Amino acid sequence: LQSRLNNIFLKVGTYLNQYDSIIGIDIGTTAIKCVEFVEVEGEWTLVRNSLVELETQGTTERKKEALPAVLKKALNGMNLKKARVVSVLSSPETFLRTLVVPQMPKPELAEAIRWELKNLIHFPVEEASLDFEVLGEIVDRGVKKWDVNVVCCPRQVIDDLINIFSSLEIKLAAIIP
Repeated sequence: LQSRLNNIFLKVGTYLNQYDSIIGIDIGTTAIKCVEFVEVEGEWTLVRNSLVELETQGTTERKKEALPAVLKKALNGMNLKKARVVSVLSSPETFLRTLVVPQMPKPELAEAIRWELKNLIHFPVEEASLDFEVLGEIVDRGVKKWDVNVVCCPRQVIDDLINIFSSLEIKLAAIIP
């Protein structure tokens, strides 16, 4: 696990120098989980973690209203001042898949992925936020293609997540699936 985390942190290494720590947050359906990492002798080390259970009774609206207070409790004792705060996008509506698509210029690739997603997701692609990363080139029956990691989610889910953090004046550095 430590080597996987170090590899992830190396990918964003240019951004990490301006932060004293990294805080990862997962707002799940039953609990909020938080971890704080600091760099110790060149290794990212877990220094704090918390798990605060969410209220499972009551209306969906009441549960949403309670999230900022529970998040604040979960972050208690963590240094948010110079931290890179990253949240996990934990939603059943999040679509994450690797696609194989014909090679094309990157600007056209985004549109091609949108077309492909129309057949794969159960919500309108026009209401979705999506991102992708070209993993590499593959050759399929003599034809060069892209191997692409794609993530897609209804924009409203992301907006709701951002609003929870904004209500506590916490700036998210990234949202990851």
